[in-house]
Amino acid sequence: MQETFRKLLHEYRVESFKATHSPEQAKERTKEALRIAREALHQVYKFHFHNVPDAQKAEILNLVHDYAVEALLPPIIERVIERELMLEKKHELSMRLVEKLLETLSAQTEGQPNGVQGTGITRG
Repeated sequence: MQETFRKLLHEYRVESFKATHSPEQAKERTKEALRIAREALHQVYKFHFHNVPDAQKAEILNLVHDYAVEALLPPIIERVIERELMLEKKHELSMRLVEKLLETLSAQTEGQPNGVQGTGITRG
């Protein structure tokens, strides 16, 4: 049983390493992150000033807003989304590991009466 668990854990670690370090996976993840970031940045809200005393102040605020949206936010959003996609992949792999572990445990206990064989506990 322990050997089976070791094999499953090793398989998980290998798959997790491949998912985070593989050039193909990184390229695919970056492509997906760029697509999602583009969609998010496309939905940026514009704000409108009401009763602004000075048009120059409004223009300066619009310049700051445009700079933030066009220069500062894209790399930050891309990196956050890429990290989220990597974590989602690792979560998917860990859920597969848990499923395999539970299948192994259930297969082990199917042939045993009441699941107590091998523990030294006897019914009687």
